[in-house]
Amino acid sequence: MLKHHKFILLLALALFVLSSTAFNAFSLQAAASTKSAGTYSVNATSLNVRQAANASSRGLGTLKHGTKVSVSKWSGNWAYMASGKLKGYVSGTYLTKVSSSSTAQASSTSSTTTLGQKEVNAASLYMRKGPGTNYSTIGVLTKGTKVTVYSIKNNWAYILSGKTKGYVSAKYLSVIQSSSSSNNGGSASVPPTAPKPAPTPSKPSSGVRIVTAAYLNVRSGPDAGTKAVGVLKAGNAVTVQSTTGSWAYIVFGSLKGYVSVNYLSASGQRIICIDPGHGGKDDGASGNGLLEKDINLSIGLKVRTLLENAGIKVVMTRTDDTFIPLQTRVDIGEQAHADAYVSIHTNSGDGDTSANGIETFYNTTGSVQRGNDSIKMAGFIQQRMVQEMGSEDRGTKFGDLHVLRENSLPAILVEVGFITNKKEATQKLASDKYRNLAAQAIYLGILDYYNYKGQ
Repeated sequence: MLKHHKFILLLALALFVLSSTAFNAFSLQAAASTKSAGTYSVNATSLNVRQAANASSRGLGTLKHGTKVSVSKWSGNWAYMASGKLKGYVSGTYLTKVSSSSTAQASSTSSTTTLGQKEVNAASLYMRKGPGTNYSTIGVLTKGTKVTVYSIKNNWAYILSGKTKGYVSAKYLSVIQSSSSSNNGGSASVPPTAPKPAPTPSKPSSGVRIVTAAYLNVRSGPDAGTKAVGVLKAGNAVTVQSTTGSWAYIVFGSLKGYVSVNYLSASGQRIICIDPGHGGKDDGASGNGLLEKDINLSIGLKVRTLLENAGIKVVMTRTDDTFIPLQTRVDIGEQAHADAYVSIHTNSGDGDTSANGIETFYNTTGSVQRGNDSIKMAGFIQQRMVQEMGSEDRGTKFGDLHVLRENSLPAILVEVGFITNKKEATQKLASDKYRNLAAQAIYLGILDYYNYKGQ
């Protein structure tokens, strides 16, 4: 009987051991099933990445709290993961599995990054014609420039800066923290106001400058560590389009890039290009017995006299009744390394004979500095014209005009009055007194611009 009880006791013990082993195996299998490959988030303040699956192996790097990692396999409680270029083992204790729904939501959020106003956080940021570095550059934005973002795709943002639209790398844009910069729901339909010009540096920020070093490297970026793309020699006259800190973005023939402003000096000669619109076979507008080309030339020659008397060199696109193609006019100013370009025109009402007053156009294509300078110069000349003439102030406006759009110089186009308005044409535009006043106003506006530039 005793033997029988022993047998039953041993049998029960064996069954208990077997069931316990099976339970533990099932538990381990279930635990292992939770350690699957996929996306995880770091839940520690910092997490060491190691070469092997143990705490004594060499450290390869550190991950911060919230970093998303991609786990491809497990070795016990150690996960082999990748975070960017960093790969290695981390303790699974400090990882939290990211659900597929969260991943999808995060993906959706990243593809529809908040739109609206943002600002540039890089020293300089190229604006391009398309979403990629293979597209040509249409301008350079400086740090702190505020832009309106229309869309972001594949880390390229389609933006508006001033009146210029193009693409920039989205990683160099930051959300503006101030509540005043909100655009009420992210709508980008209202263009931002033109960014205020940066304070005038000790060295003038644009115009013609002379190289003072025996040899001066031209670099691909505003930093001594960037690639050299060319070399300038002492005495070379370069056109400065913008400045970033102590670096100037220059143009010298076909060579473009950044140089240290410490090796540039003012040319010692102020140069203005005056462009009397139309000429020759191109009469321009006409009305009330007048031709636009004649008015433009008359005022342009008077402006030249005033500027030259002030010691400013003047380059004219035409000095007589000659037809000059639009691009040739631009080339004349650029090849002379002029500080700025002023085009003089007379307006037409296109059937509206009551239209009257003065307006001045600018274009912000190119560098932000060039755009800002053009806006400033337009404002100076417009203000002087209205004061001198007592005419209707039609304001300054963006103009998609060839001599402005295709020009690397700060450039404006002033419309001195309406040839189709009988009163304005006969009492002002036909009068030599009025033309003298118009020339004086343009001259004073140019001096205002030079004062603004510190030249």
